[in-house]
Amino acid sequence: MSSFKLPYECMLETGGYRVVFKFLGMTTDDVLNEMTFDTAIALSIHADNSKYQIEIKDCELSANTLSNLADYFDTHIDNLADDPDTIAPPFVNPGLSFQLQALIGEAWFDEKTERVVGGFALRFNVNAGEGYDSTNVYIGAEAQVLIRQVREFTKALRNFLTKIENRQ
Repeated sequence: MSSFKLPYECMLETGGYRVVFKFLGMTTDDVLNEMTFDTAIALSIHADNSKYQIEIKDCELSANTLSNLADYFDTHIDNLADDPDTIAPPFVNPGLSFQLQALIGEAWFDEKTERVVGGFALRFNVNAGEGYDSTNVYIGAEAQVLIRQVREFTKALRNFLTKIENRQ
């Protein structure tokens, strides 16, 4: 039995903003046989002359969604190595609490470090709620992110999922 405990945080740092996924609790859907996590998502914008933060607290994310998010980034990085003008389709979680889109950039293999390096533009939006016309209102940011930063985030997500699986 692991000593792993919630809450647990995974952070994605970019050149202009930070996103923190804070996993607060966990439930298992016996019908779907899927773990879901009560999650707070904080988007902090840190540009030269302004600092903003928005946090959504009532977000439910499944283990499958988190795994798909990590895979989304891996696929985009692989595609960038072939075509720097690659724009990934938007990634939207089923609960519509956030959406992101990986945009153009560059990725190449660095023989010295034996790693893929580079970066790309990343757009990230959180759902602020419903507008007057009952449609979703999103608030977000777009900035450059290094592949190293994305790899740190996806590694943290996968470590979290592994720790949760080993806890069961």
